[in-house]
Amino acid sequence: MNIVAKVLSDEINQELSEMINSFGGITININKDSEKFF
Repeated sequence: MNIVAKVLSDEINQELSEMINSFGGITININKDSEKFF
């Protein structure tokens, strides 16, 4: 892989993991709540 593509994919991965982390907290809370009901 050339270096430019590598840097771009690293930045995209960083953005994605930050988005996933910010949504992850919400998802975990929903999962904990649904465990109480089921």
